[in-house]
Amino acid sequence: CAKGVESSEPACPETVLSSPIVAVEMDGHTQLIIVASMLQRAVLPGASLARVEANLEWVLAVLQLSSDCTGDISELVRALPRLRSSLEALVRAEGPVALERAGPEDRRRVTGVARFALKQLQVMEPR
Repeated sequence: CAKGVESSEPACPETVLSSPIVAVEMDGHTQLIIVASMLQRAVLPGASLARVEANLEWVLAVLQLSSDCTGDISELVRALPRLRSSLEALVRAEGPVALERAGPEDRRRVTGVARFALKQLQVMEPR
């Protein structure tokens, strides 16, 4: 993830999200759009294993940003049930055919990241 904007390789989520220009724009609504879009695409039947993993990286990075955020994330919190169901499907290795057919090591890696993201969501849930 050391690649930057100048590189032909995509920058990692942490690099992009830590940019001051991006940080200014990352309100609760923007965070919700990113997380929901990434999860929606990650559970599509035709999603590749690489796409699922990349999207989960973004989900984790945005959720971490949200948990550290002092601004209004109420819109994101209201969407938690829908987001949770997508992550639960990935934890069960359901959705993308590539994940369902993945070898045990790949499946374990992806479901582990999905499980971690699910825990991040649980931290955000109102008590």
